[in-house]
Amino acid sequence: MSIEIHPQVRAIVALLCEGYNVPSSETKIKAFADKLKHPHVPALKETYEMFTDGRANSIKMPTIAEFMQVYKEVKIRHENRRNQKLIEHNNNTIDY
Repeated sequence: MSIEIHPQVRAIVALLCEGYNVPSSETKIKAFADKLKHPHVPALKETYEMFTDGRANSIKMPTIAEFMQVYKEVKIRHENRRNQKLIEHNNNTIDY
């Protein structure tokens, strides 16, 4: 059984490998894809940017666990922001 690899996961892993001068492999891509499954694309991109612009303070390519920890925090922040906008929108459109 082969797992479906989201195109953004494939791209992010390839970019991480290139950015950290680490050989990319299908095994590495599959390992990330197995953890990310159906990623929140904006959170995925922001996590990649955090590692590549130095905010994650890493000089070596992040492990899957390190990447997932930051990704989950970013994803929660994105979801909370979206939920807050929905609440504000709903509060503004209630017909009294």
